[in-house]
Amino acid sequence: MNNTQENALSQPPVPYIHSWHYEMLINQERSQFYNDLVKDNCRDKVVLEIGTGCGLIAVLAIKNGAKKVICCEENPHLASVARQLFKRLELEDKIQLIAKNSKDIKTDEIPAVDVILHELFGSDPFEEEMVPTLRDARRFLKPGGIFLPDKLQIIYQPIRSYELQEKISFQGIELIEMNKLLSEIHPFLRLKEQTKESLEVYALPEVTVEEFIESSYFYIENNDKLKDVDAVEVTFNIIHKNHKLQATQFGVATGRVHWFPLVFNKLDVPSNQIRFSVKDNVRLMML
Repeated sequence: MNNTQENALSQPPVPYIHSWHYEMLINQERSQFYNDLVKDNCRDKVVLEIGTGCGLIAVLAIKNGAKKVICCEENPHLASVARQLFKRLELEDKIQLIAKNSKDIKTDEIPAVDVILHELFGSDPFEEEMVPTLRDARRFLKPGGIFLPDKLQIIYQPIRSYELQEKISFQGIELIEMNKLLSEIHPFLRLKEQTKESLEVYALPEVTVEEFIESSYFYIENNDKLKDVDAVEVTFNIIHKNHKLQATQFGVATGRVHWFPLVFNKLDVPSNQIRFSVKDNVRLMML
């Protein structure tokens, strides 16, 4: 190996941009939800936005009356785009961009803020390290300051066993046994099959950001409608006071979405109980 190859291997990987940014930014419902949040909660406030991405929500906060927005973005490509947006809109005097992770910002590097604004949700609401990030960011809040949004609510829908839409066969050999196995252990394959049965959506209690920060999430759900159900689809609501946004609809297996429902198999199918928990503050688990 020559010196050039060794130097290349020693360099950190170049950050890249996921394609789901496109689906996220054309999601008008998401943008409207955050516009309504900042309109009702950021007027005359000093705001810290964690993970500004392209800078849209920071701009919305200023347009809706925020006194100042400090935003951070560790991906250099996104930080560059956001900086260009702020310059083009002549908002550089009102929006301060810090091109690094919020955990790397010293407490005295910025003034204390009234609002910590965030959209740190993946399809698994914890996968973008929402809990440890906001736990750390709390040090920037003034007394009485708020997280925006400040609540999360897990919701789920049971999945029953449906047959696959298309049978597996070749040259007259029908793989009935494999069809049965797949339909038992991969519920998402059954979503293609329409059913007359309408399954209800169930909501777990709302949980505040402060509660997530203070303790690990663990909830036991007892529901007789879960008996003989072998899996559940899970998504979540993002909530702040009277504002609520459901991340995605159930049964979304394809299409232009950046959030999609998770599917969890029940370990004990005859039981009427499922347990939701968060592992290491970064992944939703269902047992």
